[in-house]
Amino acid sequence: MNRNSNTYTIVYSTILVVIVAAVLAFVSVKLGPTQQANIDNEKKAALLAAVGVNVEDSQVSKTFDQVVNDAFLVDEAGNKVEGDAFKTDLKTQYDNMRLGKPFVLPVYECTLANGTQVVLLSAYGAGLWGPIWGYISLEKDLETIHGVSFAHQGETPGLGAEIVNPKFMAKFAGKKAIKDGACVFSVVKGEVKDESCQVDGITGATLTSRGLSDMIGSWFEKYIPYLNKCKVEE
Repeated sequence: MNRNSNTYTIVYSTILVVIVAAVLAFVSVKLGPTQQANIDNEKKAALLAAVGVNVEDSQVSKTFDQVVNDAFLVDEAGNKVEGDAFKTDLKTQYDNMRLGKPFVLPVYECTLANGTQVVLLSAYGAGLWGPIWGYISLEKDLETIHGVSFAHQGETPGLGAEIVNPKFMAKFAGKKAIKDGACVFSVVKGEVKDESCQVDGITGATLTSRGLSDMIGSWFEKYIPYLNKCKVEE
């Protein structure tokens, strides 16, 4: 075949594309389980951070199994339903909420090394430049925040991205989240009028702070039917 012909160029390019695609597919299949394991480990670490437990990467999975007593899903009425809490996609549930479709909420019941029992809840919302999400743990009273762990996809470094700063997240501990069956917590910009249930937002990141407050408030409201059922059962 004439190497200078168009036919040769087309055949050569086609063969090259097929070979590269095959190699990439092979690598993807081989690395897939490892990549998923890393993603799962990162999520477990974030969940543990929300209850105040921070360990080396190699100890995350073992510690998670020790701390989390039970993990399950609840529906919008607060009833337990079938499904995997850990594998439930928060964005899908967030979209369902916005569209008025049925949704489920992950719940993790945890016991810390000192015997403290906490309930770990999830949240997902919109920041300034992309999605934000996180985990909020409540004390045994199911009203007071024990700890939080937040993440984001594209907030501005030094501004909105500060929602992941440990010093900022530490402000949430001890704040009242729910009172008399309603969410009372908020992230505010400017003067904090009620120290018991408000956290001062991030300077220069008004929209991200507002998004964080809306995210927490809306998801807490969705969890309230379940939390109320827990109080009645106690």
